[in-house]
Amino acid sequence: MPTRTLLDMTQDILRSMKLDDVNTLTDSSEALLVANTIKNTYYDLLSNRNIPEHFELDQLTALGDSSTPTIMQFPSDVERVEWIKYDKRQSVTDTQLRFEDVKYKDPTAFIRMVNGWDSTDTTNYGTQVDPKSGLTLIYRKLNNPEWWTTFDDDYVIFDGFDSGIDSSLQASKTQVYAKLDPTFTISDTFTPDLDANLFPLLFNVSKSAASIEVKKEQNPVAGQAARSQLIAGQSKRHKTSGLNSPTRPNFGRK
Repeated sequence: MPTRTLLDMTQDILRSMKLDDVNTLTDSSEALLVANTIKNTYYDLLSNRNIPEHFELDQLTALGDSSTPTIMQFPSDVERVEWIKYDKRQSVTDTQLRFEDVKYKDPTAFIRMVNGWDSTDTTNYGTQVDPKSGLTLIYRKLNNPEWWTTFDDDYVIFDGFDSGIDSSLQASKTQVYAKLDPTFTISDTFTPDLDANLFPLLFNVSKSAASIEVKKEQNPVAGQAARSQLIAGQSKRHKTSGLNSPTRPNFGRK
């Protein structure tokens, strides 16, 4: 099943409602309304689906501040994190890449762990201020990170870093496998980032919704087609669906 541009789908939906055809999305207010209906439908469909094309390797964002050496940020387009790895080299002369898992710990357990450390032992521990809450957090400063958590879905807090190698955690030493928020552009040539076999579902749900939005009436044919394709889609699985899930919990951005 081929993919379709936004203009192509909009034109077909306008014709199905016996409205004036358009050459571009800006030719009529109805065309723009239909295009935005397709956009809203697209995000609704993605809300309960994992599309392989939306998962990518990425890096965390470093704050570049030695006063918060174990705090980083998620990229703004990350929706859910599957795992985080860090390059845990053993010394400044170690040239071997050593990307290893940093395990997730839920906020309550993480706080319980770091609060148990001796902040007066300045040889092994340091303190930093959480950018959002303003609260003081203890970290280990002679160890590569082993655990991470987040309190606000924005900043990533690690338990430590090796101050003998770096002045803070480095973005270039992170690997993140995450689901990214796809972008949707209202333009003639835009093609939604979606599996080809899901385009009929996107089209028919959008057609049904547009009938209500534009003409204030139901489209039972489109509605029935959408329901049939939704049921069919639920019976399909991606090639990796039989593999074991990650050993640590997924982290939801939303």
